[in-house]
Amino acid sequence: LYFETCGMARHLLTEAQQREVDDLMVAATLASESQVERDAWGWTVRIPLKSWGIFCGVEPEGMVCTRFSNLAAEAARDPVGLFAVQRMTPNTPMRQSSLIPADVFAALEKAMAGYADIESFSRVGESRRHYYATFPSQERALAVSRELQPAFGHAVSLFVNGPHINIGNRGTGKAQGVSFVLRHFALPDDAAAVVGDDYNDLDMILRHNGWAVAGGRPEVVAQAPHVCESVGALIDTLFDLEQPI
Repeated sequence: LYFETCGMARHLLTEAQQREVDDLMVAATLASESQVERDAWGWTVRIPLKSWGIFCGVEPEGMVCTRFSNLAAEAARDPVGLFAVQRMTPNTPMRQSSLIPADVFAALEKAMAGYADIESFSRVGESRRHYYATFPSQERALAVSRELQPAFGHAVSLFVNGPHINIGNRGTGKAQGVSFVLRHFALPDDAAAVVGDDYNDLDMILRHNGWAVAGGRPEVVAQAPHVCESVGALIDTLFDLEQPI
């Protein structure tokens, strides 16, 4: 397990910590083997508030390796925790699919700084898992997200939630998250029931034939395949086999 990488030894861990480490190793292996992609990939998870973590990798042939990693540099920037997925297609550089690339993050900061009415925004040196910006109103946030789409749409996904713009690496979002869970458990596309009320839910609702809450954003309600009065009412309907869905 290469504890030497972190200057650690297993006997320094409590029994509870040893069990947690074992569980993480098993989870890492299962996660690696569950993927359908046949390129080399892996992920790193840092134990919260610790300077060490676990890397798990899988080769195209299916061989899995796990080891401990010293993540002191990441811990200095983000003390709570870090999760990063790394993938490498043959003859291409390694990329971290859950982190916004550093140059894109810096370009986003520069672009956001140009809006005089912006209330807050992420800055270089903060966690690159997501990028956030807040404007005076949702209408303003929508307008800015549309302005940014041509320049940044190739690298990131932009979602508006109230007056906030939430930005993640390209291909991340609620719709992709639901699809990932369905693939992981080998379930059909119609096995999930999704519901939402705001712009950041719309892609998920459309992709998974979902519901909008009647009191949600009018534009979201207008485009949703189905509408429900509330989440509670939808749950009651879904679990009442005598009622049509």
